[in-house]
Amino acid sequence: MINRKRFYFTKTYYKIRIKLSQRNIDTIVNAANPTLKGSNQGVDGAIHKSIDEIYGEAGFFKDYIYKELHTEDKGDNYIRCQRGEAVLTSGYELCKYVIHVVGAKYDGGEGKIKKCSSSAIRTLETCYYNIVKMAKEHTDIRNIAIPIISSGEYKIPFQTTVSIAIASVYNALAEWKRVVFQTSWEAHLHDWKEIIKYDEARGHFAGAKFVRELLMFLRSFFPVNALER
Repeated sequence: MINRKRFYFTKTYYKIRIKLSQRNIDTIVNAANPTLKGSNQGVDGAIHKSIDEIYGEAGFFKDYIYKELHTEDKGDNYIRCQRGEAVLTSGYELCKYVIHVVGAKYDGGEGKIKKCSSSAIRTLETCYYNIVKMAKEHTDIRNIAIPIISSGEYKIPFQTTVSIAIASVYNALAEWKRVVFQTSWEAHLHDWKEIIKYDEARGHFAGAKFVRELLMFLRSFFPVNALER
């Protein structure tokens, strides 16, 4: 049994917990490093710090990730999650679950125009596909907070990571929905109606409405698989 030590809460915990509660979010995605030992910055650092604060113990979340994955005897430098993959653990009262994913590192040049390799882009796309896969496998997940992966410490240009995030999550969800509908064309029309009806009311997703409508238009004329992978 975990010994809960609610000795103190700081701004880090309060800010995250309030935002999760306001949006009824039960699962958060952590942009982690391959060892899952946490860091001192970004999303990874904020999540680890918040859960450590709940239990009043530095390194608490790291230690319990190791225990959940049965790797506590492997040391801090053991690779617990490969790049592009996803691992699910408990959220330890911050939320129900934390999905840890490890993004790609920027591997382009240092010129004015920064471009990643196709391998890095595929790795980043796979991160989002695996997030959606986790949601499919755990039916009690209802609302997920997903960060823009690899845009911080891994230094992939922000505009690139945003485009990959929107397209990858959309394609993964569209593929999921086609299992529910009888034909891909019915699923296509259903998705398009949802975009027109709801996107403007979805806050920060409203900015992606044009991109999503353009993708739906292109889907009408080109094979679905050509756009998805």
